[in-house]
Amino acid sequence: SALVPWRYLEKTVNTCMDSIVGGDWLLKKMYVSPITLPLTRWIIASVEFVFSMAVVLIVFAFLKHSWSVHLLILPLAIVPWSLLGLGVGLICAVLFTFFRDVRPVVQMALMLAFFSSPILFKADLFEDHSVQSLIVKWHPITYFAALVQKPIYYSQWPGNLDWFVAFTLS
Repeated sequence: SALVPWRYLEKTVNTCMDSIVGGDWLLKKMYVSPITLPLTRWIIASVEFVFSMAVVLIVFAFLKHSWSVHLLILPLAIVPWSLLGLGVGLICAVLFTFFRDVRPVVQMALMLAFFSSPILFKADLFEDHSVQSLIVKWHPITYFAALVQKPIYYSQWPGNLDWFVAFTLS
């Protein structure tokens, strides 16, 4: 359930990172604030994400047996994902402007974050006090994933800690 928000975060970071360097021709021809280029990419990724979530809801309509009121929190749960993507994307855009070799490092960091966090699996998959359980428990993306996974899998509201950590990191 957190795969669609993760793909949104990943797309936002990657497209924002390339935006200033890719739009340098526009910056040379007329006065445009450089921040508009990553913001434009973020808006485009956000619109695509809305369509992706519509497809997810259609799939849920056919596959999910029981619906709960907890699913109403999903639009608000996307806000930290969006803010994190924009923030990391802006940082990467500035870094990529000065250091072109940063792209493979960012992509590797995103891949490591993806495979070490509970995006494709539930956080309670591992036994308590195991190494894997500790990694998942202390992984920052776990709290972002919980904002989407708890309403869908467990029919419960995300906890205060989930919201606090997600918005603080965003």
